[in-house]
Amino acid sequence: MVILAGVMLLVFSAAILFGGGFLSAERWESETSQVDEVSRVLRSEVDIALAAPDGYQRTFTLPATLGGAAYEILLEEQPDFTEIVVRFVNHSVQFEKTILVPSAVSGDISLDPSAGTATISIKKEGGAVTLS
Repeated sequence: MVILAGVMLLVFSAAILFGGGFLSAERWESETSQVDEVSRVLRSEVDIALAAPDGYQRTFTLPATLGGAAYEILLEEQPDFTEIVVRFVNHSVQFEKTILVPSAVSGDISLDPSAGTATISIKKEGGAVTLS
């Protein structure tokens, strides 16, 4: 009887570990796809603004959180280009997606996790594209 209970406990533990690992992988895949989607929208908006004439202005929205967790969008200016970094940190998991754009792109994007969506403004003046 004790051996049977031990075997049942082992099988139950294995099922919990396998199921938990599967759910964790599904969640990770969901979070990375959300980061990819935010990156795709940003890339598209920047490409449109770069191709547009001076005076172009537009506002668009992005989610304020990804799966209920905060993330950040950083614009890091380098000598020859600008990096737009979408960084997601959720407990022990951290990953990011970097978009390289011309150095004519600059700005600062602040996301408020308590808001449902974030409104982002993009404009082009004097050949420079600014995100805020």
